[in-house]
Amino acid sequence: VDDELLAHVREVSRYLRDGLAELGEVRGLGLLLAVELDRPAAPVVEAALAAGLVIGSAGERVLRLTPPLTLSLDEAALALSLLKGEA
Repeated sequence: VDDELLAHVREVSRYLRDGLAELGEVRGLGLLLAVELDRPAAPVVEAALAAGLVIGSAGERVLRLTPPLTLSLDEAALALSLLKGEA
């Protein structure tokens, strides 16, 4: 892991955090993120998987995102649109 990769992770993490904040409380570090929803997470996980986005849950109302460190901003944007039901 070099400085360039760490800078990339920080940039994508900020972008994801900002977008995910519309869905609920965001916590985590780097690209290992969780979002506490105001509704059950299971239907969101199922809908995301049906759209080709693999996410997990950590409890009844928490989404868990564990993308690779090489996740691009375009991929992050697509993930956010899928999670928000825009894609």
